Amino acid sequence: MKVIFLDFDGVITVPPKWYLKADKIKYIKQIVDTTGAKIVVSSSWRHTNVQKTIDDIIGKTKRCPRNKMFYWLIDNLYDVTPWICDNKYNETGRGGEIQT
Repeated sequence: MKVIFLDFDGVITVPPKWYLKADKIKYIKQIVDTTGAKIVVSSSWRHTNVQKTIDDIIGKTKRCPRNKMFYWLIDNLYDVTPWICDNKYNETGRGGEIQT
């Protein structure tokens, strides 16, 4: 299976308010459509599972207009990386979580 480990901040959100940006999500959609990859959230936006992550994203984006790209993203989130807080992985940060 092909997987995209997606960090939201600076990729599909932009400062200063970190809203989800439809034009940025569109690029991720093009990659998914071309490769058939699944999206795994490795962002600080993630929670303990994909459904809690989706629920939080929906709550955070109430200020944003509901558009096709927003719904496409929600519908195409496959999983989330684990939060690992032990010393074994803290040295490698997010990379260690992705490796797991």
